This record gives sequence, structure tokens and C-alpha cells, in this order.
Amino acid sequence: MTMDNDNLKELFGNFNPDLSSGSDFIARLQQRMDTIEMVRQYNAELRRRNRIAVMIAALAGFIMGVVLTLLMPLIGDWIATFRLSVPGHAFNIDLHYIAWVLLAAVSMFTALNTYEIALARLAPKDPVRL
Repeated sequence: MTMDNDNLKELFGNFNPDLSSGSDFIARLQQRMDTIEMVRQYNAELRRRNRIAVMIAALAGFIMGVVLTLLMPLIGDWIATFRLSVPGHAFNIDLHYIAWVLLAAVSMFTALNTYEIALARLAPKDPVRL
């Protein structure tokens, strides 16, 4: 045990680290705190832009869904002109389900593209350099 202590004392006996002054430490700490504050503000702005873009996209998807639902009788008549059946089988594919799936896909496509456009339009003109 004493041999270990002697070895440790010998190992750390010549260790003399350079200590910076207190003002240098405070300056570096302040610089890091300023950087953290800038990142926090950037993240808050990014969250705000994402929320606005999601609200715009949800509204566009909802409006597109309502419009397409109102047009469903016309779309149903148009899709009814197609006859889809599997040769050699006794069942036919119900086209109204396909129409609803297509309408949902169009609404989702509209909402997704509106989200992307809204994010691009809400982007800051001068990006923050971190």
C-alpha cells in the first residue's frame, strides 16, 4: 500500500498544469453560453416554423379532402366507366374503394407538398452560421 502511494506521489510529483487566468476562463465560458443561447433561439424558431407549416399543410389537406369528397359523385361516375376484373376469377374489384383510396392519396400528396412549400417560404433569408 505504501509502495503504491510512493509510486503515485512520484508520478504526480512533477505534474504542474498551466492554469489560465480567471478572466480567460470567464471569457470562454461567456462565449460558450452565447453559443448555447444562439442554438436555443434557432431551435425555438425552427419549432415555430414547423408548427406553422404543419397547420398550413393540415388546412390544405382538409380543404382538398372536402373538395374531392364533394366531387365524389362525379369521380365515381368517371371511375365506373372502367371495368376492372381479374380474368378467370369470379370477383370484380369494387371501384368505389379505389376511388376513395385515390382521393385520400391526392389529399395526402397535397398536404405533403404544401408542408414542403410552407417550410421553404418560412425559411429565414439569412441562415444562422453555427
